[in-house]
Amino acid sequence: WRFREGPPKATVGVEFGSRVLDVGGRVSVKLQVWDTSGQERFRAVTRSYYRGAVGALVVYDVSSRASFDAASSWLADVRALSGPRTCVVLVGNKSDVAPDARRVSLLEGSRLAVESDAMFLETSALDGTNVEEVFAKLASVVVARFGEAALLASAAATSSSKAAMGPVQAALAEERERNAKALAAKALAENSSSSCCSG
Repeated sequence: WRFREGPPKATVGVEFGSRVLDVGGRVSVKLQVWDTSGQERFRAVTRSYYRGAVGALVVYDVSSRASFDAASSWLADVRALSGPRTCVVLVGNKSDVAPDARRVSLLEGSRLAVESDAMFLETSALDGTNVEEVFAKLASVVVARFGEAALLASAAATSSSKAAMGPVQAALAEERERNAKALAAKALAENSSSSCCSG
């Protein structure tokens, strides 16, 4: 499942995508996904996206020990800022790497998920292994935990959210989205200028 066409590439800043999934043939769930890239410089901005979330994916790179080590703090942020009922999936990405390039074992990822009260899967964005399954699993658990009626009410509220929001809330939501886009553009410019000059 990709938001962009072409080969997978690293997220710079914050990206948004959405998709409707059929869960058990009974209900359609619209997943609105904010990819916050896990970069420390975006941490303050990304925390605002956790509020009100009913599901979260925390993704680390199985070929990077630092990425795995940082997953604990991202999991803690999700739990602290989104609420105790939020469905969380810990995802070890790049399962396609050669065994000698792997820095995090399947067992370590599984243990962290159990310690964090999260589900766990390994995926490969490169070859698509388990990518659909992660989103399907998250959607199924969200429906089971929150119920179809609550999700339908939430979807109805979301579709008319601008009208239902007070002017201050609507302005804050718009400002948050503008800030995320500005940070993403700034990071892209910084990455472009640093990569063009490294030799």
